[in-house]
Order: sequence, then C-alpha cells, then structure tokens
Amino acid sequence: MSGEKLSDLIAETMEMEEDAFLGEHAYPFLIRERTTGSVPIPGTGQRRTARLTRSALPAAGDGFMEAESEVTYHRVFPRRDDTESVIIGREGGDLQILDGSISAQHAEFTLGFDEDDEEVFSLTDLDSANGTFINGERLSPGEPVELSDMDSIRLGPVVKLQFFSATGFFQFLSMYRRIRRP
Repeated sequence: MSGEKLSDLIAETMEMEEDAFLGEHAYPFLIRERTTGSVPIPGTGQRRTARLTRSALPAAGDGFMEAESEVTYHRVFPRRDDTESVIIGREGGDLQILDGSISAQHAEFTLGFDEDDEEVFSLTDLDSANGTFINGERLSPGEPVELSDMDSIRLGPVVKLQFFSATGFFQFLSMYRRIRRP
C-alpha cells in the first residue's frame, strides 16, 4: 500500500463536521512527504534490507519535495480481525512502504487503553536493520513507545512520517484548509 494523496482526502472531507469525519475515519493517520532520496530495493540473492551508513545516504534524502501532490497519507488500522496491531514494513505487513532501507517487518503500531479508558497508540521497533526513531530518538527493539499527535517518525534513514490520531488529523486538516484557501 503506497499511500493515498492528501489533496484527495482534503477535497473529499471539505464539508465534513468532526463527528462525521471520526465516524468514517476512526483510526490514526501517518502523513508522508515524498523525500527526494530513496534506497532501491535489493534484487534477488542480495541482502534484503540495505544497511546504510551516513556516507551512503542519498544526498538529498533529508529534503522534502514541495509539490503538494507528493504528500500522501496512510490509514493505520488492523487489516486482520484477530489483532489490534499494524505491522509496517517493506513487504508482507499491513502497511507497506517500498524503500530498500526499510526492513520487511520494520515496526509495529499497537492500540491500547490507559487508566481513563482513552486510546493509546504505541510504536515498537521490530529489530529493524536501520532503526526506528520518534522525534529523533532511536527506539530500542521490542520496547513500545507511546505516540502523541504530530510525533515525527523515521523508519531507517530516509522514510519520514508524521503521526496523528483521528481527532488530531481532523484538527490538522481543519487548520490546513484555513491556510490553503485562495
């Protein structure tokens, strides 16, 4: 799953009130701006995840392209009935990102509840080759870390995402619409 264009969702939900939006989109979102660098997926017989050193990073991998059409989003929801988790990776997971620096099963999003019965989302690195980072801090493999709206997630050295709960994403879209009006 490569993601859907953010501009399409903005157009589809332009007149929606918050309750209607949350009724249709109950799960979190990840926003991805297409970076100008990427890592090719190794061919058959080669190492499956490209381990990268700082010197091997794509030269423009930290910059974001400015074209609005390149901004995509992913819906973070379980695709299997028997779980409350979502596996993100290069292949075989619930949410697929095609980049050679991403492990086949890179990280896992999990839904839980706090003592007030509020939803809590966490992210766990699945011992990925190039690491998982939240707000610049590398996660220890196997240790879940709670996510908050607008947390910056980096999978390996190239893939950058922004996390939003459904409510946080609606608020983000509302703000985005106000500043983008002609």
